[in-house]
Amino acid sequence: MGDQFERFIKDNREDAEKQAQLDADKRWASISHKISASQRKPRQLHLVWKVAASLLLISTLVLLTDRMVNRQEVSSINTVTEEFAAAEKYYSELIEDKRVQLVAYQEEGLTVDFQQDIRRLDIMYKELQKTYQTASNDPKVIYALINNLQLRIDILNQQLGILERLQQQENGNYETI
Repeated sequence: MGDQFERFIKDNREDAEKQAQLDADKRWASISHKISASQRKPRQLHLVWKVAASLLLISTLVLLTDRMVNRQEVSSINTVTEEFAAAEKYYSELIEDKRVQLVAYQEEGLTVDFQQDIRRLDIMYKELQKTYQTASNDPKVIYALINNLQLRIDILNQQLGILERLQQQENGNYETI
């Protein structure tokens, strides 16, 4: 039995070695495939992290620039609001001074008519202020408010000029017009 076994081994040795070599090649191919697959995963993982980091950086930059733009807009709106408040205060004081001068004249009939014009402009101004409160950053509304104030000053100046001429005529100081 020993001789048959030895002969069987000699006869089939080449086939066994070939089979062993094929099995070894398959095993090494399997090992090689597993190694290359495990090396690809970290590369893919690195790629995912790179993309995520890029997206984070881009979104941070977008948010920062948006915040800076909003601050600049708020800053410019505050500047416009402060300038408008200063202009409104100046014109309001000037209008009040002109009204006091107008009341100083005793011409009741004329001052009543003059006051009606100013009241109409006051009503328009209050409506514009309501609009300004809802749309405070609209330059058209601010321009209309300032224009209304200037118009009131012009009308008051004209009314005061008329009353001064009338008073001079009553006092006998006639001027040529």
